[in-house]
Amino acid sequence: MKTARVNLHSPSGPTYLSSAAVMIANKLSGMATAGVKALMVSTLALVVSSLHADEVRTADGSVLHGTVEKIYEGKLYLSTPYAGDLVIPQDQVANFSTDEPVAVRLEGGNVAQGPVQPSSGNELQIQTSAGTMTSSMGAVEASWPAGQKDPAVAAREATLENQLRTWAYEASLDISGKAGNSEKTSTSARLQATLEGPSDRLRLYSNFEYSHDGEETTAKEIIGGVNYTNFFTQKWGWYVREELEKDEFEGIDLRSLTGAGVNYRFYNQERFKLEGRSGLSYRYESYDKVPVDQDATPVVYYTPDSEGYVGMDFGLDVYWKFANWGDLQSKWTYTPAFEDFNQYIVQQDTSVNIPLAISDQWKLGIGVSNTYNSQPEGDKENLDTTYFTRLILNWK
Repeated sequence: MKTARVNLHSPSGPTYLSSAAVMIANKLSGMATAGVKALMVSTLALVVSSLHADEVRTADGSVLHGTVEKIYEGKLYLSTPYAGDLVIPQDQVANFSTDEPVAVRLEGGNVAQGPVQPSSGNELQIQTSAGTMTSSMGAVEASWPAGQKDPAVAAREATLENQLRTWAYEASLDISGKAGNSEKTSTSARLQATLEGPSDRLRLYSNFEYSHDGEETTAKEIIGGVNYTNFFTQKWGWYVREELEKDEFEGIDLRSLTGAGVNYRFYNQERFKLEGRSGLSYRYESYDKVPVDQDATPVVYYTPDSEGYVGMDFGLDVYWKFANWGDLQSKWTYTPAFEDFNQYIVQQDTSVNIPLAISDQWKLGIGVSNTYNSQPEGDKENLDTTYFTRLILNWK
């Protein structure tokens, strides 16, 4: 049959129809309305496009047209313009053909590459550069487009990548000031590095805060810590952590908190994570010397005794991706002493983080941080509250 060229104004370019199809189209075009003409042309184009598609014949004699994406783990994946993506059990496929070269892995590991054409029964013919290779459909272990990876290799690489630990980093900074009747300046910086794999997590962090009101320092604190968690099941794990703090405003020369215990994942979903921990802790505090008599020459100082407490260590971490434009993160810790449960420290840090339009790496964090010490040293307040707006940078 001869082939004629008819411009169907297809987005993909001109389509070639057989002379019979052209005759039918010309015959009907004289009697059809514009709408019918468009439907007729679209139908003919779909018919012709199927002549240039891959073909799958099933065991019951059905014929499906589309693009064979791959064969893997006993399933044939077929992409069609009329029914979307289809997954067909390989034992229900009699044979298939492809317009473009594909790679076919056979039993024994041999790989042949070229267009595939059906032969008799369940036989296939692979047109390789070295000649024609014949195989049964049952001997095909996998198939994929030429030039791409074997699906088994791609799956192993993806599994290995998921098992690898990866580093993630976060840095934040907030600076505020006030001038006029009083001069106030506040600066806070944070840096965090997290090494995480599928079953464990190492987190290193440091915080620095400094503020003054006129000539008086109202905050000067440095915190550094490390937290390691290892999960021996999907939900249960163990942890060990250490945190060091120096707070000149509170007169703390060194405060160290060592904790160890068990972790539990209540929820571990992409958009919502809730994790709690419970264990034992040891808190040690040494203090700076404080003036007793500032009028004396020289000034008389007194250094309070160092203290150590054995107690409990409780914590709760929350992550909630409540919308595409923002997430909420909240961390809580509670460390009471065994000797006196009325002696404890509660810490809380909660922020709503909003991505900035300039990059997904940049966020704006708005939140509040509280530290409550039930028995502070000297005349210091029990509760220390900080409201903040942070510029956050995340990278890997």
